[in-house]
Amino acid sequence: MIATSHLITGALIGKNVKKPLALVLLLALSSHLVLDILPHYGPDDTTARGFIVVLSLDILLYIIIISKLVFTRPKKLKAILLAGLVATVPDLLWIPYWLKDLSGVSYDFDPLSGFLSSIQWAEKPVFILVDIVWITAFSWLLFSSTKSNMPKESLRA
Repeated sequence: MIATSHLITGALIGKNVKKPLALVLLLALSSHLVLDILPHYGPDDTTARGFIVVLSLDILLYIIIISKLVFTRPKKLKAILLAGLVATVPDLLWIPYWLKDLSGVSYDFDPLSGFLSSIQWAEKPVFILVDIVWITAFSWLLFSSTKSNMPKESLRA
């Protein structure tokens, strides 16, 4: 899935799972693997314009969601943000491979990246719809019942 799908899922885990924080983070990291098993967006070509557009929109949406969380200061903000970020971390492993794709350099996956690639059996451009539905539904769950820690006076301004 795209990074925003992982962020939202991890944030929901951070919001809803009670202590300890180590358990929350372990569940958030594990959620990444579960989501990558589901059909989701994946480009045919990581150097194509369409992928760059999706990646740019994903990064923008990711930043907007983190900003909204920071601005609204929900209860358990630390756990929500940490879990959201941890759920996204495995996607950072793809950056060196993407840079090699852009440079036209051939490569072999390291064992961890090979495993992460192998579980993504249904990664296709058409499945961007799965990511869109996931982000929409889980964003609603995350923000619909998020109570703010902001003083009531600042909410009226």
